[in-house]
Amino acid sequence: MMIRSIMNLASSVTMTLLELRKEDEFLEDYLTKVKFKGDRYRVSLPFKEEHPVIPDNYLLARNRLTSSLKRLKSKPEILQQHDTVIREQLGCS
Repeated sequence: MMIRSIMNLASSVTMTLLELRKEDEFLEDYLTKVKFKGDRYRVSLPFKEEHPVIPDNYLLARNRLTSSLKRLKSKPEILQQHDTVIREQLGCS
């Protein structure tokens, strides 16, 4: 029982030290990016250096557009209504 509590304490101390190290690294990085120019401070945004690439949905959107156009071409009157609405919206901008 005592060994388990010592292990838990050691684990929590290790985690606390790791968290403090990360906070120190962040603070140090942040302070190096703060610049005072004239009467203002300038600070760059804190971007992550290692970040996951965000996928795009280009192929999905293109396939949906192709499918919608194919369906609308079979109903020319509805296609004409869509075209009219879209042209009106483009004219309002």
